Amino acid sequence: MEIHENDEANGGCVDAAGAGRRCGGCRDGAISRIEEYAFYGDGELREIRIPEGVTEIGDYAFANCWYLTEITIPESVTKIGAHAFDSCVSLKTVQLSDNITEMGESAFYRCLSLPEITLPASLTGISAHMFENCEGLVTVTVPEGLLEIGDSAFAGCKKLENCALPPNLTRVGSYAFDKCTLWNAELLPDTLTEIGEY
Repeated sequence: MEIHENDEANGGCVDAAGAGRRCGGCRDGAISRIEEYAFYGDGELREIRIPEGVTEIGDYAFANCWYLTEITIPESVTKIGAHAFDSCVSLKTVQLSDNITEMGESAFYRCLSLPEITLPASLTGISAHMFENCEGLVTVTVPEGLLEIGDSAFAGCKKLENCALPPNLTRVGSYAFDKCTLWNAELLPDTLTEIGEY
């Protein structure tokens, strides 16, 4: 199971089957899933490109990779597991597949350095705690088909300012925008049928 790492100083790619063992070359399409905890706490990862053919990123797959700054996710990926990038505190750039239909709870929890993100066009729900405590997050682009925002999804995003919500949104969970002091709550659409506690 191989993942490209664009870190020339460290020479080449990372073999996920060996949980960090370096390999000489990468073969796109060789794997279909990145397992749970595959790179958990890996201190060597900096910039990675997941190969085309992978369809799922497991729970906690890259959690606590403190020095990871950039990740590119190909169009073949349709699911990101819970806590997949939890506490990747240096992560600044995320390129998501537009074919992702499911992103688990706390997928990007406490990614302190992430300034902006564009969510997949096919995503209909933002899971609970997905971006909680992403203190540097300023701009989130959400898809037109988004129907639900989970509990505490953006709680603690103190710099969040730009997050226009689509007209068909029906639910905003409890504390979804808690402590988002710069975000204008008047932007909530009239189509909402459920708003949680604040």
